[in-house]
Amino acid sequence: MYVKPVTDTNLFDPLFIEALVLSLAVKLSMALGQDEKGRLELKRELISILSDIRVVDKQEQETVGRLGLQPWIDQRRSASSGNPAKSFD
Repeated sequence: MYVKPVTDTNLFDPLFIEALVLSLAVKLSMALGQDEKGRLELKRELISILSDIRVVDKQEQETVGRLGLQPWIDQRRSASSGNPAKSFD
């Protein structure tokens, strides 16, 4: 994982934008007089989008290993199978 400052909002991932908007909406809903039912609905939407983000993140992490960019993972899998030539695709 790495962190990089991004100042051009056009480069923001759409899921990030949605999570940011929902997070701000939840925080501002009380100050703007939103009823509790509306606030809970915003929270549910935020939890849902964060779950989607975690899924996408996990998929991206697994892709790195499949491309051979983390050979220690491949070696560990090969060694545990007893057959170094066996593929797990």
